[in-house]
Amino acid sequence: MPVAPRELEQAGLLVEALAARFEPAKYRDTYRENLRAMLDVKIRGEELKREESAPVPATVLDILEGLKASLARAKKPAAGAGRAPARRGPKTSIANALRPRGS
Repeated sequence: MPVAPRELEQAGLLVEALAARFEPAKYRDTYRENLRAMLDVKIRGEELKREESAPVPATVLDILEGLKASLARAKKPAAGAGRAPARRGPKTSIANALRPRGS
């Protein structure tokens, strides 16, 4: 399915606006914790209690409108917005980087 150049550019701007360094210390392995808790219950000979959750209705989104809204939120000045931005490498559009070469 071909992607419109405008959508590709919007997606690229969103990725650039939200890019940040990954900090694994910010996250916990809740899967392991939950699994361990279930195993402890079984080891004690108790029966696991399952909670039924109601199905969540699917929401159909317009991806272009979602990208625009995300970009608008990302462009709002944050605390310390008066400072000069950190120097990054040369600006290259994601859309240009993804275009096929030699055509």
